[in-house]
Amino acid sequence: MSPNHTIGITVQKKLQQSFLFNVDKSPLVYILKTAALIVVINYIPTFLKNILFEETANERTVDVIDIVLATTIDPFIETLLMMPILFLTQRFMNNFLSIALVNAIFWAFIHSLFIYYWWVSVFIPFFIFTLSFLVWSKVSRIQALFIVTAIHGIYNGLQTIVH
Repeated sequence: MSPNHTIGITVQKKLQQSFLFNVDKSPLVYILKTAALIVVINYIPTFLKNILFEETANERTVDVIDIVLATTIDPFIETLLMMPILFLTQRFMNNFLSIALVNAIFWAFIHSLFIYYWWVSVFIPFFIFTLSFLVWSKVSRIQALFIVTAIHGIYNGLQTIVH
């Protein structure tokens, strides 16, 4: 077994011990913890992106429609669109981390087509959205859809308001 393979197994075991892989607790607690994790982990890359590309809140105004779309419709549609990609990826891979990595790269690329530097603040959230979906889909795909939509909505809402 190569050292890199051993490291990958160790990382996967550590992740599996985290709350991200625990569906025995309340879905609401899971949603809030996961959204908080994404905000904390993604704060530095997003902050650096805003500095490097001089993106400021003055460049655009946010209204109620933006907030509603960002917190409900957009996350629901993106999660629905994420599902076939995950099912296709699962045909070729069975490792959660590999599937999450491929999905996060795909969504980072898609977002960068709109604004080229958005991949910086999209990669980590979609990695975690994917892990959450894969874990909760073992309970129910419908429940996974709504849990990931809620996590995504909270994240988008904070990004929209703070941005």
